[in-house]
Amino acid sequence: MVLIDYTSTADPISGQPFGSRAGQVTMIQPVTLDPNKKKKYRLIRCILTPEIPNVYAYGNFNNTQIRISNNGGSTWSIIQFPNGIYTISMIQDTITSSLLTAGWIASSSNTPIIVNYNPATRLVYVILNSSLLSSGTQVAVDFGYTVFYQMLGYATPATAKFTTDGTFSAPNPPNLDVQGTYVNIVSNLINGCRYSNGTFSNIIARIPLVTTSSQVEIVFPSAATGLISPEVPCSIGNSIMSFNIDIQTPSGQSLVVLYGNYIVELEINDV
Repeated sequence: MVLIDYTSTADPISGQPFGSRAGQVTMIQPVTLDPNKKKKYRLIRCILTPEIPNVYAYGNFNNTQIRISNNGGSTWSIIQFPNGIYTISMIQDTITSSLLTAGWIASSSNTPIIVNYNPATRLVYVILNSSLLSSGTQVAVDFGYTVFYQMLGYATPATAKFTTDGTFSAPNPPNLDVQGTYVNIVSNLINGCRYSNGTFSNIIARIPLVTTSSQVEIVFPSAATGLISPEVPCSIGNSIMSFNIDIQTPSGQSLVVLYGNYIVELEINDV
């Protein structure tokens, strides 16, 4: 039996930037397995932070910017959202703050751009009211400037750009979990243990991102998912010198985290 751990930390205090926690493990000396025996693996535990942003710029993905205008879109000002975890009300607060900073409104209590959520229809809607501008003629907002519009439930960039007064409802429920509701632990260490859509996959485990406001870590397996993972037959080389490991979204992209730990503990057995 061999126990293999992988640990990576994103910590702004120590200088580790936010982002993917994928990496490569190189052994000080090779781990040798019995070539005459079959192999099984078991995920002992995976621990990861729930600090998973839904607004961020990393790699080829960027949904951190929208545009606003006080002249019907003749000219635009960009609102830059810091990487973070946003609710609809937080998005509204950021827009209102930007309007105040620009001098387009006199008070936060009367904003010409309202972004809200209807719990009955489960849809986001936007209200524009230019009469509340203290500077300018026609308020406008462009959520389609980046893929920010997808998070609100709008179908295309063009349908998320509003330059006249009125109420504009998104056709789809908001997708605030932009990185998905589960993640896959993936490694080239283990092969031939799973089919995904009919082809071999290096997915070791699939973990639901179920959290509460008080959680500081997501632990799998847990009391909710079963405290012991099963042993899974697999193909592993007889000598392990190095391997890659990643935690990926359902679309196959590396999960991006703001900060916190990423720990994977594996058990490999000869049988």
